[in-house]
Amino acid sequence: MRYGRLCGVMVFGFLMSCGSGGGDAPQPDTTTDASPDTTIPPPSGVDTDKDGLSDAAEAVIGTDPTDNDSDDDGLNDGAEFLAGTNPLVVDSDGDGISDGDEVSAGTDPARADTDGDGFTDNAEATAETDPLDRFQWPFDGEQWPNLSGFADGVFGTGWDLGEILSNASFIDQYGNPVDLYQFYNYVILLDFSAGWCMPCREAAKTAEALWVSHRDDGFMIIHLLTEGILNGTDATLDLQQDWAVEYGISFPVVREEENPTYGTLSTRPIYTGSLPFLVLLDRGMKLDSAYGGGQEAAIEARVEALVAQALTQPSEHPQWPGEPTDPLTICDADGDGHQHVSCGGQDCHDRDESITPLAHEYCDEVDHNCDGRMHVDAIDGDTMYWDDDWDGYGDATKDILSCVPRWPYVTNDLDCNDAEDSINPDTIWYIDADKDGYGNPEVSQASCLQPEGYVSNNQDSDDNNKESLGCWDKVVVGRDHTCGLRLDGSIGCWGSNVHGQTASPTEGTFTDIASGYHQVCALRDDGEAVCWGKNTSGSTNPPPGPLLTISCGVEFCCSLTGTTGDNVICWGNNEEGKATAPPGTFLEVSAHGWRHACGIDSDGALQCWGKSEGFQGSPSPTAAPPGEYVSLTTG
Repeated sequence: MRYGRLCGVMVFGFLMSCGSGGGDAPQPDTTTDASPDTTIPPPSGVDTDKDGLSDAAEAVIGTDPTDNDSDDDGLNDGAEFLAGTNPLVVDSDGDGISDGDEVSAGTDPARADTDGDGFTDNAEATAETDPLDRFQWPFDGEQWPNLSGFADGVFGTGWDLGEILSNASFIDQYGNPVDLYQFYNYVILLDFSAGWCMPCREAAKTAEALWVSHRDDGFMIIHLLTEGILNGTDATLDLQQDWAVEYGISFPVVREEENPTYGTLSTRPIYTGSLPFLVLLDRGMKLDSAYGGGQEAAIEARVEALVAQALTQPSEHPQWPGEPTDPLTICDADGDGHQHVSCGGQDCHDRDESITPLAHEYCDEVDHNCDGRMHVDAIDGDTMYWDDDWDGYGDATKDILSCVPRWPYVTNDLDCNDAEDSINPDTIWYIDADKDGYGNPEVSQASCLQPEGYVSNNQDSDDNNKESLGCWDKVVVGRDHTCGLRLDGSIGCWGSNVHGQTASPTEGTFTDIASGYHQVCALRDDGEAVCWGKNTSGSTNPPPGPLLTISCGVEFCCSLTGTTGDNVICWGNNEEGKATAPPGTFLEVSAHGWRHACGIDSDGALQCWGKSEGFQGSPSPTAAPPGEYVSLTTG
């Protein structure tokens, strides 16, 4: 086949010039850049090597029109154009496998990781795993799958069941960083445990078997160690490695700096109350269900249901729809100034001039700028506002554009104080007519900003009298004094102050109060106890909290703690053992008996301790009759 004369055309890297035969003068090289000069192309319909590309098109692309496989990769030049690969590069996607071998194997020669699992096709071939199955990867290695590409455009929406959990960053047992969203498309069992937690360790014994049973279906377990061997200590890399070895675990065992994920979930209704705390996430990172220790059967049943969910499929690699009629435009068919990928360019859709590497992104299902992602920096997203205090109202000074809801952003900008969740447009303010600092519960209005003449509490029992003491939740009495807990959590005391028993704290919010003979104790909203008055035998020196309840008698007090087992603690005068509580788990305790105390244990039985002799020969106050009790008081 004879070609037309190519004067000043760059073909195969060489400049072809016309000689002087036939009396023609030599032609100067007028090429100004690396682009080929195709002013005298060969006939557009000729396809010498039968590769599906005309010789004219090949002259533009730079391939050899006499060799149907210019790069000798086993895939002819026309087939490479159809596949979106480079006909001048043996391995277009750089995964270590030639384009021809990839087509023969069924993998995508334009995508280094065909199944999108974070392992290249060559790495999977070496490990003898399936490069077309995202849940098949080298299970015995130190690298985890990475399917974060499937999570493009996904953001957390909240912390309750049905919400999408936000991404989180961990450190695994190999000391490497790992993100939660790299397991997107997996059903995930997120197991919050601790080194000191024996039920956690018991659950860990069967975790590997559960994972192995379902991992081929897209199931992942992540053990997140929230604390170390001792309660209150940090988890360490040594603990993670010991945990994995002791329980034969080959899935991720991780820790999280400052534990924001557990710290937030443990404050939400989803929390089961103790460790281990296990949360199932569906394939879209939605919080599906939560479990405590000993619920392995329920967990596995739910896992089996969740792995049956449909998968997000990877987007098809853009393919060339066929050779254009004009070979001069084969590398830029849409005329947008960006070349087709098979010509070495970055235009992923060379039939649409609106799709280029420089295009804006929009909130649709099209990758407008050819970066392999959608929605990132979309210009038509909704304006959303940062809600730092989670009260449902956003900060007008911190906004973004987003195509989907994303926590903790909201769609309004109405918060006037985004650092305080109690201050927002729904905040209720109460009029304070007598200017005593206490509001009238009968006259109020909602406003973000505090209205003139209004206060935040509704504690005034008489808003025309500055001397009124306020509205009370609880009142207790001692020998010659009285103290009360107001509805706003403040405390007021009156009466004899000989021993400082009316010198109540002026700051803080309290939830309970109790009075003994000459001492008073109250619980702050953080569970810590504060006591004042006569400090006989340490009766005003409470133990560290958190405490759940408080009750006082003569020179001693008792409280329930939040621990399991032996949860009654007493302090102060221990005459006749009244400050020595019996072992066991109790539901209620009362020390108002002054010289004795009683409690209802977890079986509903009544137990009493302290002075057993009744006053002036009366029956013993500690001889509790049998029965099942639900409430008690002492006197």
